[in-house]
Amino acid sequence: MTSYIGLIRKDTHSDFGVDISDFPGCVIAGATLDAARHIAQEALELHIGSVVEDGEDLPAPSSLKRSWPTQRTPTQWPFSSPYLKPQTAPRG
Repeated sequence: MTSYIGLIRKDTHSDFGVDISDFPGCVIAGATLDAARHIAQEALELHIGSVVEDGEDLPAPSSLKRSWPTQRTPTQWPFSSPYLKPQTAPRG
């Protein structure tokens, strides 16, 4: 199954933020790490569903290096959707 990378961030006085960089504007926040993961999964499924329904092409999943090209790597979590078809390898 194809998975997209969700970059999870947490600052001292903030909720957990999840950015799915292959889908610009797909940014999610949750009070806990588990909540952020759950909300991100739901948001990605809705976003992908809309793209598919509109007949648009889904982006190929990026590699972690392309999504976060710095030396400091955030927590990563793969997100997938039943709308996705298997891919061979991430780009980047």
